[in-house]
Amino acid sequence: MDERRARPFADRVERRRRTTVRRLAPEQRVRTFDEVTLPYSPADARREAARCIQCARPYCEAGCPAGSPIRTWIRLVARGDLIGAYRALRAASNLPAICGRVCALERQCEGACVMGRKGEPIAIGMLERFVADDAISRGLSAVRRPSSGRRVAVIGSGPAGLTAAGDLAELGHEVTIFEALPVLGGILAWGIPRFRLPRHALEAELARLAGMEVLLQPGTHVNIDSGLTALFRAGFRAVVLCVGAGRARALGIPGEGLPGAYEARDFLMHASRGTAWRATPAALPAPGARVAVVGGGDTALDVARTAVRLGAREALIIYRRTEAEMPARADERARTWEEAVVLRESTVPLAVVGDARGRVIALECLRTVPGPRDATGRPRPVAVPASRFRLPVDAVVNATGFLPDPWIARLGVPVNADGTVCADAEGRTSRAAIFAAGDVVRGPDRVVTAIADAKRAAAVTHEHLARPAL
Repeated sequence: MDERRARPFADRVERRRRTTVRRLAPEQRVRTFDEVTLPYSPADARREAARCIQCARPYCEAGCPAGSPIRTWIRLVARGDLIGAYRALRAASNLPAICGRVCALERQCEGACVMGRKGEPIAIGMLERFVADDAISRGLSAVRRPSSGRRVAVIGSGPAGLTAAGDLAELGHEVTIFEALPVLGGILAWGIPRFRLPRHALEAELARLAGMEVLLQPGTHVNIDSGLTALFRAGFRAVVLCVGAGRARALGIPGEGLPGAYEARDFLMHASRGTAWRATPAALPAPGARVAVVGGGDTALDVARTAVRLGAREALIIYRRTEAEMPARADERARTWEEAVVLRESTVPLAVVGDARGRVIALECLRTVPGPRDATGRPRPVAVPASRFRLPVDAVVNATGFLPDPWIARLGVPVNADGTVCADAEGRTSRAAIFAAGDVVRGPDRVVTAIADAKRAAAVTHEHLARPAL
């Protein structure tokens, strides 16, 4: 093959390969909470964007719950127009610096990318965070319309709350975010460690909202028993519920209330606020502890990796199915095993065992094998008779999932049997002027789905506000 024919072939082969993503070495990152995945350089970003073949039918966009115009903004990145790329990106997502880091890319946009059929998909997440971080460095912000004079209360400051507040503020409404916790951001602040989501990404979004005159009220509890009536009496024309799902799903086993048995939310919240294990022995296990984390999702991985960084001698993930069936992202699983976290798959906990003083000393477990498929399409774990064993541990963290808090039922809006708020696909509840979005409606889900829900809820809230007051 002569050189003229060989070059196009080599270009095609090269185009199948993703521009290298650099990461901190495992031995370095387990000693710090610095972000593991390093950003693309401008040259890397343009090179990766140039791999996109600009499909006539962009399956990547269909794979994004928020409907991001991926093809458009990637084309602009390839041309070097980062400001235009950011504006196109922000049309679908208020939190691109966050989504580019935490979205389940392999199941959404990147999983649908045509380039992945004969090579590696476009690194959409890396490009998204590159564009967003560039916009943050430039100080780009949204443009607010003239004030409508109409006030909206957004309850909750997670991804749904921030999105709804941003959209409504851009439309000119006077928005107040009420957050019960002293820190704004919801799960983005306490539930996703800094090594996956650095704080500057969240702080930039909060600064953008403050710049649009959104009133941020952390550490503020709304009067639940008033059924939100007090907010309307205070002059708010609409309420958007975005309180998420923050209550832990109980393991339902003996001993889970012992000292040394934790819920993932509490564990991660202490770590995200910089609490040192040595400084607060009652709050978290002591350094050198052997920590067992029960669950197979992203939260379980986050807890285990956090435990390693905070001095755990060993971090174990206890999962009742096999690794192939874990709901956690494949990329994050790879990073987790690199950090020496141990997976005990096909294992189900039966009891948390304590000593005479009530301190956790072991997790009693049972082995499982795959059985008939359940409603999710995965084989249901079936216990193996006489396979009971004890796993010596010093702490157990329940990371099996979250549910909406039961107090939501006291807000005066109908709820489903699982505690989620009854709302239609656009976020309308049966109560006039009360809307809802995110996990409080659909149950625990991804950040990007909460964003998509909140944008729809903000749109119908705006329609409501546009009507003359009665």
